[in-house]
Amino acid sequence: MASIIYQLIPKENGEENERYIGSTNNIIKRINNHRNHANHRPNACKSSIIINKYGISNIKYEILEICPEGINPREREQYYLDTLPNMNGMPAYKSREQKLELRKEINDRYRQNNMTRINCECGGSYLYANRHSHYKTKTHMKSDEKSNATI
Repeated sequence: MASIIYQLIPKENGEENERYIGSTNNIIKRINNHRNHANHRPNACKSSIIINKYGISNIKYEILEICPEGINPREREQYYLDTLPNMNGMPAYKSREQKLELRKEINDRYRQNNMTRINCECGGSYLYANRHSHYKTKTHMKSDEKSNATI
């Protein structure tokens, strides 16, 4: 089955880098996915941002290349990502494993940043991700009352 390399661009008044480049085996299904993401997850992906900014009726879907069987569509997609201004922000992956590995790295960095214990002036400690819950504890609120009373 042939793969298609495509781009989404604003019909008019778009900036040069407001272009989303992708590849698919089923262009109709992929266009519908983009529309659904734009409606239900407006900031989840770059294509949603373009669609929501300009409106679905003001977006052009253009086929850049049809890759015959035997040609790696990810390599061709990466060629267009490297040569055309775009807002994708991520490379085209050669394999699902590489994408999963990058996601794992991002998640590990997130966990590392958000799982560091922070010592509070109230004497307690909390994880950054749980800071709002900590601020509501009796210990923290009593500490806040004391510091506000001394001011």
